[in-house]
Amino acid sequence: MINDHNIDPQSSRIDQLRSRLEAMTLPAAVSVIKTLNEQDRVALVMNQNTNGELYHHLLIQTWLNSECLDEYEGILLEALTLLEAKAFNIYDIEDADRQDALDVVINALTDTYDQGPGFLGSNTFLHIAERVSDLNRSLDYGFNGRIQATPLIQVTLRGNFTLFKMLIELGADLNFITADGRDCRYYAESTLNSHPEFYLNYRADLLLAKHDVRTNSKISRKL
Repeated sequence: MINDHNIDPQSSRIDQLRSRLEAMTLPAAVSVIKTLNEQDRVALVMNQNTNGELYHHLLIQTWLNSECLDEYEGILLEALTLLEAKAFNIYDIEDADRQDALDVVINALTDTYDQGPGFLGSNTFLHIAERVSDLNRSLDYGFNGRIQATPLIQVTLRGNFTLFKMLIELGADLNFITADGRDCRYYAESTLNSHPEFYLNYRADLLLAKHDVRTNSKISRKL
C-alpha cells in the first residue's frame, strides 16, 4: 500500500509535517491539509508517532474530548474527509495496539458517559461507523486482552446504550460469535449489576422487537 505510492510515512519530512499540524488549531491544520498532494496525505495517514498512534486517530481523540467540540465537530469531519485516500480505507488502518478508527471513536465517546441521541460527537461516530469495512471486526479487549470484542461488545461492556442502538441500526450483528465463542448477547445479559440502565434498555428493546415480529406475522397471515 505504501510502496504503491513511493513514499515513506516515517520519513523526517512527514514527521515534521505531523508535528506542525499537531501544534496547530484544527481550522489551521485543515487549511494545511488542503494544500497537500495525495502522496503526502497518504504518508500522513500512515505515519505513526513514537507511541504507535496514527495522525487521524489522534485527531479523533483530541477533538472529541475538546471543550470546543460543539464548534469544531464539522471541521473535524472535514479534516477526516480530506485525509481519505483513493487506494484504501483509512478507517480500517490499525495502530500499534491494533485499534482502527471505530475503536478510537468508541474509546473517546464512552470515556465520558451515555449522553443520549444527538449527543456531541454523534456525527463523527456515524461518519466513521458508516465507512469501516467490517462492523463485526473483533480485537483483543480488556486487561491483557482477555476477550475478543466487536464494536458492539465494546459499547455493551461500557454500558453505552445510545452507541449500541446506533451500531445495531447500521448493521452490527448482535449474534456474531467471536473467536472465543461468545456473542454480544452473552455480555448484554451480564450488565444487570454493572450497568443496570443499559440492561433495562436492552431488555425493553428485545421485547419490543419480539412484539414487532409477532405483529408483522399476524398481519402477513391475514393478507
